[in-house]
Amino acid sequence: MQTWPVTGTDEQSTFPAVMACAGQGSLLCRALAILVCCLMLTLATPQQSAAWSETDPRSCLANMMQAVETRDTSLFERQADIEGLTRQVFAELEHMAGDEQLARWLPPLVTLLASQGALTSSLTSGFLVSEVRAFVLYGVGSGAFAGQKVPGHTSESMLSPLFDMVSMGRKEIRDMGVPVRVDRDRMRLPFAVHDHDNGNTYRVVGIFTVTSGGCRLTSLENVRDLIIQLGLESSDQMVQLSR
Repeated sequence: MQTWPVTGTDEQSTFPAVMACAGQGSLLCRALAILVCCLMLTLATPQQSAAWSETDPRSCLANMMQAVETRDTSLFERQADIEGLTRQVFAELEHMAGDEQLARWLPPLVTLLASQGALTSSLTSGFLVSEVRAFVLYGVGSGAFAGQKVPGHTSESMLSPLFDMVSMGRKEIRDMGVPVRVDRDRMRLPFAVHDHDNGNTYRVVGIFTVTSGGCRLTSLENVRDLIIQLGLESSDQMVQLSR
């Protein structure tokens, strides 16, 4: 595995490492695809709609799907804290990479990025968060996440070609639970997401924060479990591609 010498400030050492990884295409994709997949699990189609209140997390999920179907990026960002979710996943990836038992579930590049501080460095993490946000909003705005991509709509993300391993198939919410209040401003909602592209099902526990305009998905309570599941799938894909 290729490494880069660490010299100078944190920003000076980690940014070249990230850009060097970007030059290797599928390697960086293996790390960022895990993150994008976690975010895309929120793009599922509910099995049924109901007259939920604006502060009900189920209403938030329905609004997110409406945003995907109508290619409304502004509505989508009001329903999901993309940057906050991204930083949460990065923090968990770095924590797992530093634990010998947990690191074995991750693609090798994640450990490399974590060892260089690239996932939490003020410079490189900002770059990666911005790239993930740009790709997710491209997927919403282009209609790609709804399976109806508009011709000529291009992504503003510099790393968009690296997300080829992300499943773009339709996703359906199954077994939606009942919201439970966590504290004054937050509610927990468990649900399962079935991916019609790869046939896999993901158990998600979302944390929704009540806002003045309704509620917003702000974190994933079981993010570690999702990372492990998606990381294993990513590794399996790499093995199949290498054959």
